[in-house]
Amino acid sequence: MSDLIVRSMDIGFGTTKVLVGYDQNGNPQFFNFPSLAPKSARTGAGESFGDSRDTVVVEIEGLSYEIGPDSIDLSSDAESRILHDQYVFSDQYRALFVGGLYYMDTDEIDYLQLGLPFNMMHNADAVKEQAIGTFEVGGKKITVKNAGVIEQPLGGYEYHSANAEDGDEMEDEVVLIIDPGYLTFDWVVVKNGKLVEPRSGAVQGGVSRVLSMIAKAISETYLNGEDYNNLEAIDKALMKETRKIRIYGQKKELDPVLTAAVPAIDGPINQMINRVGDMKDIDRVVLLSGGARIFRNRLTKLLHRFEIEIPPAGIFANCWGYQEKAFKLLGLK
Repeated sequence: MSDLIVRSMDIGFGTTKVLVGYDQNGNPQFFNFPSLAPKSARTGAGESFGDSRDTVVVEIEGLSYEIGPDSIDLSSDAESRILHDQYVFSDQYRALFVGGLYYMDTDEIDYLQLGLPFNMMHNADAVKEQAIGTFEVGGKKITVKNAGVIEQPLGGYEYHSANAEDGDEMEDEVVLIIDPGYLTFDWVVVKNGKLVEPRSGAVQGGVSRVLSMIAKAISETYLNGEDYNNLEAIDKALMKETRKIRIYGQKKELDPVLTAAVPAIDGPINQMINRVGDMKDIDRVVLLSGGARIFRNRLTKLLHRFEIEIPPAGIFANCWGYQEKAFKLLGLK
């Protein structure tokens, strides 16, 4: 068994996922927190505040950010969530990265596997370069010796091929991996284990756009046009069977306004279908990420000839797959 310490991190627009380590049975352990980087009003940057809230203060270019599960309590989406295609060069992205390192169970990483949306892979070298080095946070000093970057949906492919009951068959198949993220709707076609770039792609039409359309409908239906921007509340409500939100303390049904989101869901799906082209050769369709719950019904209707597979790892599928990819690259599997 190799002594190399390998870890993975998936910094999405909505959620950051981290493979923090392994339990005593060798099973990977994951951790996640919102991809929010609100500025901290605390003093003593670099210290964690576990006694009050689960965040760590990360200092970037002289500014302090609070990163962690409870960062959602500190600021609104508009102020601290990164939603633009240059996010990998932002101070907030760097803060999320360093915060993710803090939650890992090691101070030294030989190889760190990261991912990017398909349409941002031209930034892979820059992301790799800024990931290598020594970082100080929360009283810890963490060193990353080497790193790599792959397309985010390929992480899901690696996970599913390694963990699905018939995953070993995927190496000889043409597989469509669909990954609806918070900002981008990504997909890749993989043939015989290799990425087919002309049929793969990404568009800015992820979960955030769907939630924004629902928020606009809420404004028009329940508030006489008054702005409503609490996307987090909508997202949480969609996870529940009752699907209700509170506005000014009153419960409101989401079902009457959900039809407003259909164009935002169908748009990226249709763009994907056009790019993939003739699907007679597609052997398998796999749907990933937390966005699966929002896009699943429409995908099932528009891709009705396929039985869509959803990996049980949920939001951690890509991050888990990054680790599998790293093991292959390093010759550890």
